[in-house]
Amino acid sequence: MLQSGMHAPLPDLGRRRWLHRSAQVALATCTLAALAPARAGYNIWLGEYTIERQLLQQGLAERFPLRLRYMELFRVTLSNPRLGLDAKANRTQVTSDVQIENDLLLARPVQGLLALSSGLKYDAPARALRLHEPRADQVEIKGMSGEAARQLQAVSAAVAAQVLADYALYTFKPEELTFNGQVFQPGEITVLEDGIKVKVD
Repeated sequence: MLQSGMHAPLPDLGRRRWLHRSAQVALATCTLAALAPARAGYNIWLGEYTIERQLLQQGLAERFPLRLRYMELFRVTLSNPRLGLDAKANRTQVTSDVQIENDLLLARPVQGLLALSSGLKYDAPARALRLHEPRADQVEIKGMSGEAARQLQAVSAAVAAQVLADYALYTFKPEELTFNGQVFQPGEITVLEDGIKVKVD
């Protein structure tokens, strides 16, 4: 007879089924965690709002491609943006493909790669976290060299700085800045390796 608090050992077949079922549950749990949507969350204890990198990347990708005419001569398209976070410099990085077209000067569209970095600022009326004074750090033009390449690099850098200046990287919903009837105001902005942290008061 079993004493109180003791359990009969599982038969071999029952044990295998139990282990198999446990493995299925664990796998399902991991899968759900992996599929969990990116989010922005408020930490009431620290007074901080953290926006995950994945959420920022999703928002960035949804608003590309960006198109702009430069000096009425060039048609520039920025596409396939990739967000980088430089925690050490407290800056964001945006890398994108670039295409330049000019029916008079270019026989065919020119492709390239552009990388810029930017600080961040908070726009209170719009509740937006914006890029601040972006600058081009690297511009590559494929298949060209010399003065022609340098001119197109300058065009790409100017367009990127213009179109991404004050770009809203994230916009807070009203309810995200309200807790128990109290409205919070974002303050210090810190770039992390996996997101952006905003101090709220």
